[in-house]
Amino acid sequence: MKRVLVFASASIALLCTAAGVELQNIEANARMLLAAARENAASGTTNLFPRTFVEGKVVFVDREDRCAGFFAGELWLLYELTGKDEWLAAAREWTEPLEPARNLSRTHDVGFILQTSFGNGLRLAGVDGYFDVLKDGAKALASRYSPRHGLIKSWDKWDTSPYTFPVIVDNMMNLELLCMAGALPTAVAHAKSVDRRHFRADGSVYHVLDYAADEPDIRGIYAGQGKSVDGAWARGQGWAVYGFTMMYRYSHDGVFLSRAVGMADWWLAHNRASDGVPPWDFADPFGPRDASAAAVVAAGLAELDHYSPNRGYRAEAERIVSTLASDAYLAKEGECGGFLLKHSTGNAPAGHEIDVPLIYADYYYLETLARLAK
Repeated sequence: MKRVLVFASASIALLCTAAGVELQNIEANARMLLAAARENAASGTTNLFPRTFVEGKVVFVDREDRCAGFFAGELWLLYELTGKDEWLAAAREWTEPLEPARNLSRTHDVGFILQTSFGNGLRLAGVDGYFDVLKDGAKALASRYSPRHGLIKSWDKWDTSPYTFPVIVDNMMNLELLCMAGALPTAVAHAKSVDRRHFRADGSVYHVLDYAADEPDIRGIYAGQGKSVDGAWARGQGWAVYGFTMMYRYSHDGVFLSRAVGMADWWLAHNRASDGVPPWDFADPFGPRDASAAAVVAAGLAELDHYSPNRGYRAEAERIVSTLASDAYLAKEGECGGFLLKHSTGNAPAGHEIDVPLIYADYYYLETLARLAK
């Protein structure tokens, strides 16, 4: 494994140099965030995992937060990028506290939590016991699947929720946990239902569809984190490019490749941002930018180029990486408390996490670098 990583690191170093990415700066920031996380953990809190940086402070969340796994995932990706044992040790240090999430069945986000952490650990280091955690997590996620709907329910109902059986495009990302852990048929069924029902006539994807409790009838379509039902929320379009590309990787089903290509072409046609980083919603061209959406779609495009080359996907991924490596987006050492990218937007309609660093933006940025080097 170490020989493979060293070879990959050499390729990544050349790519980073060409794109203007300073790995030393990335590592310095990661060490700062790691130190902050260790200091926070020493206080005895259960909010262990960094999510964002607001008003000069790192915001930490517990292991059931949808963002909990991305910090460990970032550390695994640093190990992949550099081959350094310090990142391997740190990745294991922050992966294993997530283990109780293996039985988290109240939300589809168990996929985000475990695939980014245990999934990368299994892929890069084959750590004993990691597959068992993923298998349990896949069972918890699959328990949310309704054969009658052909879909995995995203959230359970809460007091102020208007939803009955909500399904969001983000759920496409969680399917990788099922694919990795032997539940591919369930993942395929969900993805095919999304492919049939969750897209507008122009090819863009809705954020939230709500179904009747016992029937596959659509009760309503909601903007969710987007500007409006008719607008295209930028990160949601990125989830679709990435998610359908990933489903093609595991299933080799041409339906998924066709959808991934259609979504990627939609992105290339509609993203008018001169630097490749879109506004948070395509219907709000002068609104805040979302570096996380750019990083997600770049990671998807970098992989999709392997399955459908010569369509401009790699060039767009490289353009986005170069932009994110610029002073406009890549934080100088210590500037954002150890986070890498500035100017992401979490949930604009709720006024939450606007123009801040976000841990998942950093994760998909590093994943794009690793994918472009392969």
